[in-house]
Amino acid sequence: MVNGSGAQYRQATGPRSETRTAVHVPGVVIVLLAVLGAIHGGRTLLLSDDQDIEFLLTFAFIPARYDTSVVLGGALPGGFGAEIWTFVTYALIHANWMHFIVNSIWMLPFGSALARRFGTMRFLAFFAVTAAAGAAMHLATNAGCTISDDRRLGRAVGHDGRGDAFCISARRAARHVARRR
Repeated sequence: MVNGSGAQYRQATGPRSETRTAVHVPGVVIVLLAVLGAIHGGRTLLLSDDQDIEFLLTFAFIPARYDTSVVLGGALPGGFGAEIWTFVTYALIHANWMHFIVNSIWMLPFGSALARRFGTMRFLAFFAVTAAAGAAMHLATNAGCTISDDRRLGRAVGHDGRGDAFCISARRAARHVARRR
């Protein structure tokens, strides 16, 4: 490359087959972050305080939901369905914008590594399974919590347990790729 333009190099090697960027985030991670942002934005911008509490009582993971004797004032909203879906839906909810931003920054490197390794469907399945496992552990360690004695209902929001699983799995995936080289 005498003149610095790179034209002679491109002529010798042919046209570039792909453009490389400094950061490559798989589409499934971008869409997931957009969905998480839309959910949090909807909660904070569109719902009143009472509606937000109803939303959290319906979709956040609350250990007291599984022992109705500890729920003061009757059963939590959502009924039997909420006993199932909250094992995953809590991972879509964030306490505040800082929680959302930190979890998003965390998901970019680790979620991207897993999405590349697993593909879209297995990545989403992994998201759901690790969220459910995190909720199960939260239930096991907070069983019997009452609404009156547990801070903020003992509820779980955000993907903190799943985030740990993403980090550990991304590290294992990186080791697996390194061994194959």
